[in-house]
Amino acid sequence: MSVSLPRKTVEDRFNGQILRVAGVTLLSDRTLSGGDSLASGPFLLRYGLVCLETPQRCIVPELVVMEYGEQLSGEAAWDFLLNHSNLHPRAEVLGRRDDGLEDQLRVSRLDLAQPPRVLVWPWPPDSDSLPLASPLAAVAAAPDTLPDRVRQFLPVYTSTADLRHDLP
Repeated sequence: MSVSLPRKTVEDRFNGQILRVAGVTLLSDRTLSGGDSLASGPFLLRYGLVCLETPQRCIVPELVVMEYGEQLSGEAAWDFLLNHSNLHPRAEVLGRRDDGLEDQLRVSRLDLAQPPRVLVWPWPPDSDSLPLASPLAAVAAAPDTLPDRVRQFLPVYTSTADLRHDLP
């Protein structure tokens, strides 16, 4: 397969904290009491699609190559994967998995019924680095200040008390 389009992920910048509260890893726009701080500072958020055969793994798409040769990267690839990939199940997705390995999967091998995973890297990212965390929720005083994709893919709380109320 000849690849000529530059590979590009969709990503968002985030400045805040990665915390563990009641056993749940979360993003926060501020320091919170009652949690363990795992990291702070500027971060890069990328989004991984769950692999069908290995649901503990996800792949961060960098390039999509259609069976007829068209190539998509960045936002165009992301839009295709989330909204139109059912029309092209043989399209190939090239990217890096959350364990750092390069991979290439057909769209049909992705579990697109699962929400994408939010993955957090330090800023600036190292090309060989692994994600620092995959948060399961976000806490923000003003949720609309979070990146759109974070609000779309993670439950968002305004306080840890609200988060704890939803925990089993």
